[in-house]
Amino acid sequence: MEVSKITVQPDKNNRLGSQRALNFDFLKAIGILSIILAHTLGKNETVIYQMRNFDVPLMVMVSGALFWQTAGHKNYSLLDYLIKRCYRLLLPTWIFLIFFFVAAYFIALLQKLPYPFSLKEIFYSFTLLIGGIGYVWIIRVFLLMAIIAPFLLRVKRALKKTSLFGLAIIVVYLAYEMMLILLAKVPVTQVNNLQDFFLQRIVISLLVSQILVLLIPYGCIFAFGMIMQQIKKKNLIVLMLTFGAIFVSLAIAYASSAGEFVLTQSYKYPPRLYYLSYSIFASILLYLISDYIFKSSRNNSLLTKLNLNKVIVFLSSSSLWIYLWHVFVLYYWRIIFRYFGIKQNLIPQFFIVVGLSILIVFCQKSILSLIMSKMNFDKKIAKFLTIAFLT
Repeated sequence: MEVSKITVQPDKNNRLGSQRALNFDFLKAIGILSIILAHTLGKNETVIYQMRNFDVPLMVMVSGALFWQTAGHKNYSLLDYLIKRCYRLLLPTWIFLIFFFVAAYFIALLQKLPYPFSLKEIFYSFTLLIGGIGYVWIIRVFLLMAIIAPFLLRVKRALKKTSLFGLAIIVVYLAYEMMLILLAKVPVTQVNNLQDFFLQRIVISLLVSQILVLLIPYGCIFAFGMIMQQIKKKNLIVLMLTFGAIFVSLAIAYASSAGEFVLTQSYKYPPRLYYLSYSIFASILLYLISDYIFKSSRNNSLLTKLNLNKVIVFLSSSSLWIYLWHVFVLYYWRIIFRYFGIKQNLIPQFFIVVGLSILIVFCQKSILSLIMSKMNFDKKIAKFLTIAFLT
């Protein structure tokens, strides 16, 4: 059977063109740093913890925008796109997980301690399911976006008008909220037979909690990213203020009920309107700020003189490996502090974890690039090494 093709024509409204969009590199850099900040700060740091709680939606939104930029100039098969995207996400992740779990074995051996991870945790980590080491669920989100992206592109091309595509996003999200309300009313029955086990543990647990509650809301964010560049700035500002108003209204309602401010984090699993309204508000605001900064020739020349453009591009292009290495650094940093009984200072911890993660990635890329330049690798091996360690 021939693989169906998506034929994509350049969009006249695509303002990015073929050149690298530094404003999106900047947003990706902000996103990855915000995610690491979330993992190094405690929830007691209420103000900072809340302010940075737009990280994953921002990354998903940028992915949608960059997908549209790429899709506007290429023809590709659905299967080829999915395989390449999954390969670029899973290969580095699995290589890192192998290193992480092997390193944990030898470190536990040196300390004469039992191995800290069960086979179940290792399995769930490699399959990106809840129950693993706790950080790889983000990779699952981007895998789901890779699956849904070609479908969203077809829908967008079929609807033609940006306004119709935006309306479709709203309808799908409202259906998702309705689905969550209905699921909350489904009684949890005791598992007595194979049929009950299949229904509850497989269908509800895997399909709903692991896939649908991530695929639909983040798919809507991804889809919004696809059309964001085609929306006039004044309309973007209206959208930003609308989502800001929704967030403030819900914050007041929840605070009145709880007697204190409720973090949007409480409505992140699964993503609900309270969490997403703040995330979209902050993401649009950052997009408008970055668009202003990087569209100004004066600002660009200043960034170039300070070499900040190179730093931003490095953080953006290395975001996956920076994220993976921060898991390793953070895990053992906390063990060292517990071992010596040192009280953790959260703000310095963030800068140490970020600094070490970036340093490891820089060394990794520099050393491998040097080796590849000196040795005449076969094209397939060179491609494998590039995807595995340099992207």
